[in-house]
Amino acid sequence: MPVNVVVVYFKELFLKAVVYYYPFGIWFANSTTLYVADEGDGIAADAATSTTAGLQKWSLVNGIWQLDYVLQKGLNLGQQYTVAGLPAADNPATDGLRNLTGQVNRDGTVRLYAVTSTISSSGDQGADPNQVVAITDRLSNTTATQAASQQFHVILAPKFGQVLRGVSFAPTNKEKEGSREDFKREH
Repeated sequence: MPVNVVVVYFKELFLKAVVYYYPFGIWFANSTTLYVADEGDGIAADAATSTTAGLQKWSLVNGIWQLDYVLQKGLNLGQQYTVAGLPAADNPATDGLRNLTGQVNRDGTVRLYAVTSTISSSGDQGADPNQVVAITDRLSNTTATQAASQQFHVILAPKFGQVLRGVSFAPTNKEKEGSREDFKREH
């Protein structure tokens, strides 16, 4: 299914749902597994209790996309974090995730990277110093119970005056030297 068709489908699904979703980025692990970065609703009072913000895992089952679970552990949704140089009252909190990328590993896991979305009293949601986080998910997991031990880790901490807008992989020297297939075999 082309990405534009999937986006339209999810937009219609989200608009019809009783639960509100705020999808910001998507990444396909394969043709039947989709990860969605949900940025949260931008309301500080809702962040800590959101059931949809974070990283959603969706599976295509019998032609229908279904939500398997939402990964949130380690994001500390709604909890302010300190950014040196910011007044304490303006310290942001994580509201969810934006923009993501990942890689499928040979051991059946998926390593995912995303930037956090923020909320604060600054009045400009999403313009606060944010973080890059990572998590490893088992591709075969389809329930929250199976994924219960998985946790996000900060791999790039927030800095005053810095706002991260995305994360992606860049080619390595090894990839440039050899063919793409040589690179895949060695990594």
